[in-house]
Amino acid sequence: MARFEAALGTRNSAISAAVYMESLIAPLSQDLADGNELSREQRANLEEILARPAVRERILSVNIWKDAGLVAYARDPDLIGQKFEPKGDLFAGDDELDHDESEGERVLGVPLLEVYTPIHSIRSGYD
Repeated sequence: MARFEAALGTRNSAISAAVYMESLIAPLSQDLADGNELSREQRANLEEILARPAVRERILSVNIWKDAGLVAYARDPDLIGQKFEPKGDLFAGDDELDHDESEGERVLGVPLLEVYTPIHSIRSGYD
């Protein structure tokens, strides 16, 4: 029973996090429909939102990936333009932080819920 409750709690947390991130990121990531990086203006807007105390308390790290694992945005600018193994359409779980792209999060030393979810184009409704 405890295992089911933990899984359900993770699922509910992941859904909540995915909806929250979609509301923050989708409006600012529309440049990615036609390109591989955010514009300087959209990147500054996103970083301003992520720096707000209410957001910063809930979200420790954000990476935006394009198809085929291309990192289009990351708080760690060294990750932008790199490619990693894509995670699929939707994934949620306790992050082991053992992937190359998780190096920045490892130094935080706290358990994280890792959520991968599609961000949809406002124009087309697709990823």
